[in-house]
Amino acid sequence: MTPDRLDSIYSPMGTAAHEIIDMYYAGNIHQEEMITKYKEKLYELSLFDYKFDRTNEAKNKAISDKYEKNLFHFFKNHKKPNFKTALEEFILIKLSPKVYFQGYIDCIHTSISEKGREVFITDFKTSSLCRGEALNKMAGQLLLYAMGIHQKTGIPYERIHIQFNFLKYLKCSMQRLNSKMTTTNLERRDYVERMSNLIKMWLKNSSENIDDFQLNLLLEKAIKENSLDILPENVKNKFILDDCVIEVPYNENSIKELTENITKTISDIENKTSEYELSNCDDEKGNELFWNDITDKSSFFMANLSEYSAKLHKPYRKYLEQKGFNDE
Repeated sequence: MTPDRLDSIYSPMGTAAHEIIDMYYAGNIHQEEMITKYKEKLYELSLFDYKFDRTNEAKNKAISDKYEKNLFHFFKNHKKPNFKTALEEFILIKLSPKVYFQGYIDCIHTSISEKGREVFITDFKTSSLCRGEALNKMAGQLLLYAMGIHQKTGIPYERIHIQFNFLKYLKCSMQRLNSKMTTTNLERRDYVERMSNLIKMWLKNSSENIDDFQLNLLLEKAIKENSLDILPENVKNKFILDDCVIEVPYNENSIKELTENITKTISDIENKTSEYELSNCDDEKGNELFWNDITDKSSFFMANLSEYSAKLHKPYRKYLEQKGFNDE
């Protein structure tokens, strides 16, 4: 069935971000050119009526501004690692004698530790930061990649690391007055403002004897520029900024559980297909065999990311009718 709704910006923007990172890591563009490429892509996408939120124009504009500022900061400041990486690495995964998956790993690199060769699989994400169950659910694709690397190399799972780099966020490590370091993840677009109270404390305790007037001017400029670069070195050194890389813990039981879930899903599809082919029910009733009911939680995806409107997506149409809404 041909999609009838191709105005969601999330997929093309995510693809654009990956392409720019690939060009930079491959040495086809310099670091400072990433921001130029990003601006070019924003202009290109602006020529089409892409949306972050299809239902509310004011909300769409607000999300767009935040999203663009976060990625602008990433491309302006991101430095590729000083170790060798492989990009878009093809991987084949054998799930069973009859079931194979294939994919392309965003970024992969290895290192040597006292345990032996360690592999790091990184997936770049332009989506919002998540933790806990949501993170584990998102990691299914990376688990498959880990399975493929294990099958290909024999490296044990405990030395195959899977992680996400959430591009819109910074990992900020901050030294407190008691010398303890704390770490938090902040959106890039206003991270200085979020840390302003701690910055102000360190400015007051700076050896450079900054008076209150200078302090406030300095802090206001840092917030406006969203940068620590103008701060005195003895203050700036209290903060360590890194990409927001989140490693996903897993073990062989995680792999086994994923394999069982995928196998069951394939079996369910095959059984429903057989039931549909053998039944004498009409198309409408037969199609319901394959339905996944839309819930309030999944309705955001249908409203803003799905390529199918309620005109074509019958479960979504039913959900909207029950809610008294329409998808026009």
